[in-house]
Amino acid sequence: MHNILYLSYDDGHALLESMGIAVYRVKRHESIAPLLRELKQNQKELILVDETIYRDHKEAINNYNTDPLLTIVMLSDGVGSHKEAQKRLHESIEQAIGTLKV
Repeated sequence: MHNILYLSYDDGHALLESMGIAVYRVKRHESIAPLLRELKQNQKELILVDETIYRDHKEAINNYNTDPLLTIVMLSDGVGSHKEAQKRLHESIEQAIGTLKV
């Protein structure tokens, strides 16, 4: 799983690391746009982020929504308290198939 990376503000993601997923600690209040460009240039294919990273860097992450070479997936936090993952999934589906009638 060399092309998968998890972005987080904190350490302590032993489960992900045990599955071969590298963890990169992001510094708070620092743009991740340069990091995302670098990861794409280094041919990372899948970037995992938690809801907090997504919420804080939504614009930079959404710039890659249509990029076929880099996929950024948000993992819901333990309780889904922010509901960001659900909102992003809904927005992605709308973008892919048009307005949803729910």
